[in-house]
Amino acid sequence: MHVDTNVLAPSDSEETDAEDTEAEKFGIWLRHRRIDGALNRVPPDFYAMLWDTVRRFPRGLSINHIVLHWGVTQEMTRREIKFALQVEEVLNQIAEPEYREIMIEALSLLSRMDRLLKMDNPNIPHDQPFVVDSVIHRANKLFVEHNKKMETIVMECCGSWKRCDGAQGMCQHFYDSAPAGEYGTAHYLIKALMDIFVLGT
Repeated sequence: MHVDTNVLAPSDSEETDAEDTEAEKFGIWLRHRRIDGALNRVPPDFYAMLWDTVRRFPRGLSINHIVLHWGVTQEMTRREIKFALQVEEVLNQIAEPEYREIMIEALSLLSRMDRLLKMDNPNIPHDQPFVVDSVIHRANKLFVEHNKKMETIVMECCGSWKRCDGAQGMCQHFYDSAPAGEYGTAHYLIKALMDIFVLGT
């Protein structure tokens, strides 16, 4: 039986559609974070959990070079609207919505540090504010290093020391990763928290 291979081969339009679908898939989480960041979306009880977190750090938290001081927990209650507004004021100084959203993810994980790291006394700094951005940038570094070993798409940018278009100098593919899962942003953020609070590196 003669088979016309041209019939089985994808047409130009089908190939274009497949490429478009692949391109859309690659940008889905980046777009999602940009939308959530632009709309100032936060998880349930985010402000109350953050109040508890700030209270644990004697010198407060540094978020995008702005310090959320420990003293605010003495002036405001954990569910007070004034505290939420003060947090929003700090977060709104972040120009890039995707970085703002990653910051919210990092702060949410930081609030669950004891359960995530399974330790009662993490190495909390007592002489200076804790820089939350350091968690994010360390997570990004871990993401790039891990993906370099697997020779994934990061080899087209950060994995090959090329300039990446990601906000705040981070890999755009980190922003475009799902929050959960084995290769999700939470995985790398938790590893970064372990490096900082458990290993002290």
